[in-house]
Amino acid sequence: MGVAGVEYDASAGIMQTALRFKSTIFPMVLEGSEFWILLIFNLIVTFTRHMGIFTPEVYHIDLPWGLTGVTGSLMTFFVCFYNSHVFKRYQKLYHLTKHMGEACLEIVSILRTQVHNRPARRKIAKLVMSSCLMFFFERTENQEAETGNVSNREYGQLKQLELLGDIEIDHLKKHCNKLQEDALPSFLVLQWSMELMRLETEDPTGRDDMLCGFYSRIYKVRKCQAEVVQTLNWPMPFQYFHIMNLMLALNLVLWAYSLGCQDSYFAPVIYMFVQMMFQGIRELSTALSDPFGDDEVDFPVNDWMMTLYSRVYGLLEDPYDITSCDLDSIPPMMPPSKAKELIKMYVELEDTGSQANSPTKENGYKAVPGDEEDDEEYYDDEADQLLSGEE
Repeated sequence: MGVAGVEYDASAGIMQTALRFKSTIFPMVLEGSEFWILLIFNLIVTFTRHMGIFTPEVYHIDLPWGLTGVTGSLMTFFVCFYNSHVFKRYQKLYHLTKHMGEACLEIVSILRTQVHNRPARRKIAKLVMSSCLMFFFERTENQEAETGNVSNREYGQLKQLELLGDIEIDHLKKHCNKLQEDALPSFLVLQWSMELMRLETEDPTGRDDMLCGFYSRIYKVRKCQAEVVQTLNWPMPFQYFHIMNLMLALNLVLWAYSLGCQDSYFAPVIYMFVQMMFQGIRELSTALSDPFGDDEVDFPVNDWMMTLYSRVYGLLEDPYDITSCDLDSIPPMMPPSKAKELIKMYVELEDTGSQANSPTKENGYKAVPGDEEDDEEYYDDEADQLLSGEE
């Protein structure tokens, strides 16, 4: 259901990847004023010392590089631990979002097999799809939304997609106005889908097994939504975030001064790269903490929802009639010894002039009368080999 983040070629060379600027941490860091302030401070210390204007050794305020080892180690621990925690959180949100989409496809599959009333089937699928869209509307920053974090324009989009009608939208707005921040419009439409499913099921008390399977998929969608909200509402404690930033600021200042006191003219270059790496990790961690936005590391929710909509449509409106199958003419599955001549996962890489795709008796398999006896002999031979311990 789409790819998260920026696509890249993992087989590219080291220098080609390392020197890339677009969609990296470089623009994220260079846009901030902190990078330039610290770098200018380092350059001032370096320039004044080499020009003889400032001599820290005379005043015993020079800072050997070795003295920054303790603070540097603490900063590395805090930054790396925070980044690791945020990335695990990012992965969890990714899997929850994907599982929610897969649960929707399972729901539509159940509708195709269990609900014969096509309008009811379509309506239930639309309610489930509208729940997913409203859930992501609730995650985005929206200043137009008065309640429920779903704006009138977003409700209008659901209406244009014909997922919800005017009566349903008015009821959802009243629900949100009544409960304010405790409103759950994305869950309410899921509740409607379960009620409609039970209403359209003949003898529902005798079909609780089927309905239970349907309800479990609905609750799976809701569980994924709830876990996403709970994860977003419980970030890393501010005290840890504060001490991480404190250690980062302190150490970058100390390094700027210490490297400025060095004799080598390469010191400012080294400081710039060290500063870029640590500030880049910090900026990346901050962006990963909430992947529902418009940053380059955020989830491509629009693409995911369009993919989900297309797949739901494909399953729901598939015109194939399964009753058209002529079951009397269906041949048995071909034996593995014959199938292995046709199964080629890299068929596009082979010579296009080969006859590998021609299912003839010479290079493949074609069901003919009498093959059933060959199949029985093949499986008898396989059974004998297994019993005798042969490979």
